[in-house]
Parts: sequence; C-alpha cells; structure tokens
Amino acid sequence: MADKTQVMLVSAGQTQWNMWRQTYPDACINLSGADLSRKNLNYYNLSRAILSGANLSGAFLIEADLTGADLSRANLSGANFTDATTDRCTGCP
Repeated sequence: MADKTQVMLVSAGQTQWNMWRQTYPDACINLSGADLSRKNLNYYNLSRAILSGANLSGAFLIEADLTGADLSRANLSGANFTDATTDRCTGCP
C-alpha cells in the first residue's frame, strides 16, 4: 500500500519532490498501487521507489531516475520513458 504522504508529495510537483528526496535520501519510497496515471513525472527522482502495482498509464517519465525501482505488475501502457534512467529496474519497459 502506498505511503499517502509520499503520494501527496509526488502530486505537489517535481521541484518539491526532488527537494524532499535530497533531504531524505535514504527514505523508503512506497508508491505501490498508487494511481499516477497521466501524471507529469518528468525529471523525478524515483530511484529505489516501490512502484509495484502502480497505475502509470499515460504518465510522462521523461528523464526520470528509476534506478533500482520496482515496477513489477505496474500498468505502464502509454507511459513515456524517453531518456529515463532504468538501470537495475525491476519490471522496466
């Protein structure tokens, strides 16, 4: 189950999210099962995030950092991963 505070932070925008990630670099990011469909997640630091079962359909993840992220069972239909970093990502396209 996704962390509700983290889902709200993702929705607050890329600048706030990435500043929070810099402040808490070792935080466990749990966005599993979250509805992130059609969200603009361009340039987001989602490294090591648990996104299993998340709905990312139609989401924009251009140049997002998904290093080590878990995208198993996530809905990735129509998502844009242009230039995203996906090294060691589980379930990545």
